[in-house]
Amino acid sequence: MPHFELSWLGYLGFIGLLGLCWEPLRPFRLATLFALFFLVPYRKNFLFFFQVVMYAFGQIAAWCRLGGRLARPGRWNQKAHYTLPFEGFWTVAAGGIDKENSHSWNIFNQRYAYDLFITDKDGKTHSSDGKALEDYYCFGQAILAPAGGLVVKAKDGIRDNPELGAIDIKAKIFHGNFVVIRHAQGEYSHLAHLKKGSLAVKEGDEVRCG
Repeated sequence: MPHFELSWLGYLGFIGLLGLCWEPLRPFRLATLFALFFLVPYRKNFLFFFQVVMYAFGQIAAWCRLGGRLARPGRWNQKAHYTLPFEGFWTVAAGGIDKENSHSWNIFNQRYAYDLFITDKDGKTHSSDGKALEDYYCFGQAILAPAGGLVVKAKDGIRDNPELGAIDIKAKIFHGNFVVIRHAQGEYSHLAHLKKGSLAVKEGDEVRCG
């Protein structure tokens, strides 16, 4: 007989997902919380476990707050004018406004996120063997305000990821160093994964585009 693992209860969360997608099973949507049992193997790393749990609850809170009507193109009358948050030519690694191209369609606060990098004439993202952060062309490049506004949240001091290609489960914040700017009522930009010690603004600062 196989040994029972508490994390197996996470599969009951799929019942809740059906409730989110199919009206007759709507009463079962709270069963989605069972998916949190998938996190049991990470319980020994409390910080990582806590962040994932809070992230999951945040997704549910966002869904409920908006009554299931998440942001979609055509539903919002944009107030501010935006530019790209960098100079020069960058490449989109992931991102788009539809399900097929979305960064993470089912993760609501990353649905319209973009991952970006710089490539050389050969299509490479780095020089040398790419084993050091400094090898990557985008590392240390200036990130600019995409529109004028007020810095409402800023975090610096999170270490740069020591293991390339993997999530830093010891980081205090998943998205690393970041800046959140309010550009208009209901319109914000969230610039994340910034180099440690590089933030040139703090909460309460006014910024202009670029």
